[in-house]
Amino acid sequence: MRFGCGAIMGAAVGFGSMLFVNDSFGSLVVTCVVTSLIFGIAAMRRGDRFWERLRHWVWWWI
Repeated sequence: MRFGCGAIMGAAVGFGSMLFVNDSFGSLVVTCVVTSLIFGIAAMRRGDRFWERLRHWVWWWI
């Protein structure tokens, strides 16, 4: 559950960050996959501490 939610958030962050870069579709996919894995693993290992720090980091988005 934690990995899945972190992966979804990572994909959203990756997709959102690539909207400002006019690059290829391949780089969009790679960015979404990499951020999904990073966020998923971080959420799985850190749990609620990950979400609390993320909330403070992207206070303007959430």
